[in-house]
Amino acid sequence: MKNTTCQELQIEVTVMGHVEYTMEANEDYEDYEDYELASDDPGAPTPPVTPLQLFEGRRSRRRREVPKVAEEQESRVQYTVCIWRNGKLGLSGMAIADITLLSGFHALRADLEKLTSLSDRYVSHFETEGPHVLLYFDSVPTSRECVGFGAVQEVPVGLVQPASAALYDYYNPEYKCSVFYGAPTKSKLLSTLCSADVCQCAEGKCPRQRRALERGRVEEDGYRMKFACYYPRVEYGFHVKVLREDARAAFRLFETSITQVLHFSKDTQATAGQTRNFLVRASCRLHLEPGKEYLIMGLDGATYDLKGHPQYLLDSNSWIEEMPSERLCQSTRQRAACAQLRDFLQEYSTQGCQV
Repeated sequence: MKNTTCQELQIEVTVMGHVEYTMEANEDYEDYEDYELASDDPGAPTPPVTPLQLFEGRRSRRRREVPKVAEEQESRVQYTVCIWRNGKLGLSGMAIADITLLSGFHALRADLEKLTSLSDRYVSHFETEGPHVLLYFDSVPTSRECVGFGAVQEVPVGLVQPASAALYDYYNPEYKCSVFYGAPTKSKLLSTLCSADVCQCAEGKCPRQRRALERGRVEEDGYRMKFACYYPRVEYGFHVKVLREDARAAFRLFETSITQVLHFSKDTQATAGQTRNFLVRASCRLHLEPGKEYLIMGLDGATYDLKGHPQYLLDSNSWIEEMPSERLCQSTRQRAACAQLRDFLQEYSTQGCQV
């Protein structure tokens, strides 16, 4: 979460629980990263509802039926909303917290009603309007105070964009704090990569990145070929250049340009110059640096990108090796290792596995 207009007032929103995701992990949400940068206008994607709008006759609304208890528990998240203010600021009294819910969720009305009936209540009443939940506080404390309510996911969603929240004085709305908050980072179905109606589990071990000309491996002749042809016996092999890295839901996506096709099985259209996407769980340490080149081998994935090309999930059955620079290979110390790498690339691309 990132504070933007917050000087006198502060609000913090966190979400815990399970979020179910569908759709492609590399679906192009062009504005996703802009949420972290658009500090001057945090409310632009979903502008907060003003109290005047709510008092103009929009108090009577019907809620959808609440899902059955078992289903509700499966798709429920818990919102925690914390507010406080600068002790030197004199407010008129009532303040409003406007929380835009994450896509596909609605707040549990029973939880909101409980907030207004607590003996030490901070919330005098609440309003709901579309994705907005408005909590009316009698006052804003100088120390951090928090309230909570549940929300239920009505439909699985794709890549959840951050949502906005705002706290402002009811009579002096120029006193305002606007922030963004995101979906839980450890959702039950977060590490499932899907495209169309096919999903691939991504809960295996993280991949290991091998540095260029890893020490101690030169003497072990044929170790790359053993990985490619014996265990785990890979289904694709590419020499690629990384173009960019991007965050996609629970994954990091690396868009690459193919420099050389070494081996393929189902990716029959792969040729030099084409782009292919490689994904890794965001919880893994692997980072491929844009501008650098890598040898990547592994098992075919079950999903496709938006262009219809296979996309590849990197895990413990993947070989990721940074390609050495020309300068490094010119050094006397590394000539033998570079020659061994070149021999592998030549042999594997022309002869494949001779087993």
